Amino acid sequence: MNEALTQEEIDAILTGGEIKNNTEDDEMRALAELSAGCVSAISDMFASKVGKAASITVSGQDKLTSSSALQFENPITAYRTELHGGIRDKIYLYFDTQDADEINKPAGAEETKKDMLQSIIKDSVKGYAEKMSAVLGCEITADTPEQLSNSESYFKTLLQKARLYRVAFELVIEDGFKCRFHQVFPASFAAQVANCLRKDTPEKQDIKPEKQTQQIIGEDDGKGPVTVQSVSFPSFDDEENGKEYLAFEENIEFILDVPLNITVELGSTNKPIKDILSLNIGSIVELDNPAEDMVKVLVNGKLIARGEVIVVDENFGVRIRELFTTNQKSLLAGAYE
Repeated sequence: MNEALTQEEIDAILTGGEIKNNTEDDEMRALAELSAGCVSAISDMFASKVGKAASITVSGQDKLTSSSALQFENPITAYRTELHGGIRDKIYLYFDTQDADEINKPAGAEETKKDMLQSIIKDSVKGYAEKMSAVLGCEITADTPEQLSNSESYFKTLLQKARLYRVAFELVIEDGFKCRFHQVFPASFAAQVANCLRKDTPEKQDIKPEKQTQQIIGEDDGKGPVTVQSVSFPSFDDEENGKEYLAFEENIEFILDVPLNITVELGSTNKPIKDILSLNIGSIVELDNPAEDMVKVLVNGKLIARGEVIVVDENFGVRIRELFTTNQKSLLAGAYE
């Protein structure tokens, strides 16, 4: 492990300044990019569940520290979800309990409907995982969210064990209700997100020619000294790299007639072996996806869109409602993997 200080760190020590943590900066940027790309999944689910127009925007993010424990003195309603697949970790979401009760309360009713927010969070997490899969380019699934008991103490304890980041969202519902809620991510999750985004956008490296050297290594059978030179590699011209997309545009015509397999995924579920062995004609397999959920559209197994099922003449079809990319190169990426 290289423990040498960088020049920036040395300057900070000499001037009494703060040493900048580039790792934390990368993780914060990764979470900001992920939140911006996935917030619509939560917004759509809120609107469909409450039956009113709803908008959610990212209002800020910060790093939680030991002093942040004071912010968990007020009652909160929190949920924990475990992710699997391309990213394996736990993530958290919490509301002030007063706001959670307001969301659970139907219009004009005095009593709260305890499962309203739970249902919204459950379905939002599924959409969030699908959006995350599209943003990060890997398949990610999420377990059913679990409501935490004694949430305030749980987060205070968690703060002592791990570095945590928090992203704040503002929720506005058509009837005028407004509140903030938060997602909390361990640093281990943020690091995985940063690595995925880094793989999708690799930094361009300049390849410089090695400095030419020569060395006299002695006599060769009386024929005189032998000169040895290091190999010189030319640098790649940025102009040549810039032609890559143009080449794609010109060559795509050669493959426009190549058929690709389009699959529409209605949903999925997990069943123990005993239930699968008991299946028979007439058996019903209940999927995890709600009836109003959109279906996935995959091209050669790659998720590219979501939509709703329709009937065209006597055949089923899908009306596209969300397209994860409009870039032709991205749509075709991985089609032959």
